[in-house]
Amino acid sequence: MKIFLKQLYSIFESKEHLRTFRSAELTEARSFNTGSLNQSLKRLVKKGFLEKNMDQFSLTDSGIIESKRIARLASLWEQYLLKRTRVDVDHVHSGAEAIEHIITPEIEKELEKELGIEGIPQEDY
Repeated sequence: MKIFLKQLYSIFESKEHLRTFRSAELTEARSFNTGSLNQSLKRLVKKGFLEKNMDQFSLTDSGIIESKRIARLASLWEQYLLKRTRVDVDHVHSGAEAIEHIITPEIEKELEKELGIEGIPQEDY
């Protein structure tokens, strides 16, 4: 579900902050399984991150905040891997996607500290 939310944020940014999209945009952007995509979209609506209107979905304010947070966690992990390991740049992104959903607030703070970017206000991510 978090991968979908992160992808929604990517679409949101690429559309110059237009909140509305069709599920087909997600399947075009990545090869998502239609069944799991539909289940995830329903869960995101239920959690209040999306609103559905006919065949279109819109990110809610809380959806934007959460998707931005997930994208930020992936970025923090990517930066950490690049700084502290010998992982090739080409492999960092997939590694970040695998771990971003288990980064706790405590780990997030440690990553910020390690990377020298402590104290980023929540509204900035």
